Amino acid sequence: MDWTLTWLTVQAIATCVLAVGIGVTIWQVIVTKGSAKRNARAQLTIEFFWKSRGTDIVDKLRSIYKLEPRDFRKWSGKTRHEIDYVINWLDTLGFLVKEELVDEQLSEEVFAGVTTLRCWYKLVHYITNERDDRGVYAENFEGLARLTFDHFESAGIPAKLFGINLLLKLQKKNMIPRSFNEIKNSRTK
Repeated sequence: MDWTLTWLTVQAIATCVLAVGIGVTIWQVIVTKGSAKRNARAQLTIEFFWKSRGTDIVDKLRSIYKLEPRDFRKWSGKTRHEIDYVINWLDTLGFLVKEELVDEQLSEEVFAGVTTLRCWYKLVHYITNERDDRGVYAENFEGLARLTFDHFESAGIPAKLFGINLLLKLQKKNMIPRSFNEIKNSRTK
C-alpha cells in the first residue's frame, strides 16, 4: 500500500471539509447580518407606528387640519411649534422611506398616507415660505408626499379632507409635491 497516496487523499478531504466549513460560516454571517438588519427595521417600524398613534401627534394633526393655509403669517408661535413638530416627524419618516429603512407601502397605507397629503395641502404655503428663510426645509416630507400622491392616484384611493378631494385640489392648484429625484436634481442646479 502506498502511504503517499493515502495521505494526499486525507489532505484533499480535509481541504474540502475546511472549504465547506468556511463557506457555511460566511453564509451564516451574511444571513445573520440580513436578519439583524430586518429586525432593526421592524423595531423602527413599530416605534414609528406607535408614535403616529400617540395623542400628542393626533392632537397636533387635528389642529393643522383646521388651519387656513394662506393665513400662515397670522399663526401663533405655539401653532408654528406644533406644525414644525409634525413636519419634522413626517420629514423623518420621508427620510427613512427614501433610505429604505421603512417600507414605502407601509408608510403610505398604515402610518401617514392620507395624513401626509392632508398636511401637505394645509402646509405647502408655510413650507415654501420657510424655505425662503431657512433654505433646505421639509424636503423628505415633500418626497414622501409625492410618493403617497402617486400611490393614491394610481391605486384610485380617495384622499379627502372635510369633503375636499385632495388629489384633484393639489393638481388644480399646481401644488403637487416634488419627487425625491426632482428634489435631488433641483439641488444640483
